[in-house]
Amino acid sequence: FFNQNELPFLKKISDPEEKHEFIRKEENFFIIKKGNHQIVEDLIFPTGSKVVVSSGTKLSFEENACLISLSPIKAIGNSANPIIFTSIENNWPGIFVTDSKSESIFEYVRISNTTGIGSEINSKGIERSGWTLTGGITFHRSPVKITNCIIENSYAEDALNIFSTNFIVGNSAFKNTNSDAFDGDFVDGNVSYCSFTGIGGDALDFSGSNVSISETIVSQVVDKGLSVGEASEITIRNCSFDQVAFGVASKDNSNVSSSNVTINHAKIAAFAAYQKKEIFGPSKLDTENHLITNTKTKFLAQHGSIIFSK
Repeated sequence: FFNQNELPFLKKISDPEEKHEFIRKEENFFIIKKGNHQIVEDLIFPTGSKVVVSSGTKLSFEENACLISLSPIKAIGNSANPIIFTSIENNWPGIFVTDSKSESIFEYVRISNTTGIGSEINSKGIERSGWTLTGGITFHRSPVKITNCIIENSYAEDALNIFSTNFIVGNSAFKNTNSDAFDGDFVDGNVSYCSFTGIGGDALDFSGSNVSISETIVSQVVDKGLSVGEASEITIRNCSFDQVAFGVASKDNSNVSSSNVTINHAKIAAFAAYQKKEIFGPSKLDTENHLITNTKTKFLAQHGSIIFSK
């Protein structure tokens, strides 16, 4: 829980259609018209409405301008006319959706060059009155469905951060991130038919969550392919990990169930189970029908934690 009224951007909310000619309002809908639009200051949508982004639209943001919405966003493009969120020059802070009561939908959307907010946690993140945001794209207490999207070239601590809500991420690609690609905290959801490539931290990182992962390819990851912590329950099926430090790691009272997983070139271990934080206990990992290649340490379990292998 946090007090929204303390957030600096809420002090300057005004009707967005009055400040931007490419936005029109119809009843409780804010509609962003199709076209190429440059955003030079924060684009903020109030609560109690819905935001619709027309297919084929490109929104380019200045380095200090972000998209903030207290209402759900429907950004639905198609393969021929995707929706693009990017920077005018090098980068921009990104997208923050909070306390939306209904589901946001991002379909055929390409998002690039995000940094997050707060230079202490994001080397290129902007400063905003002491407010920090680890995600380049953040959904907080706001359910979301992300399909057929590309998220790339993020300098944020988490390219995508979803917390305290439900989600679906499918048929999407995460490319070239400075740190973690997808971080989910206290979430319930599903990841399927996705790819993660060129990841500077963890590809998938979940805490206090209940998530299923399937038909997903992970490669070229500096840290963990899948990191599971803080009493999470995760199932993973029919996935592959290549060139990672750890393939799958279960930590801190978490339970991971893995089947039909392939791990190649894990520098530290293919599967690991351990306790990282004192307030939690040991963890469990159950794996069957796995294939491990070019990896010296297949299983790494700390005393008290358990790995079952079939």
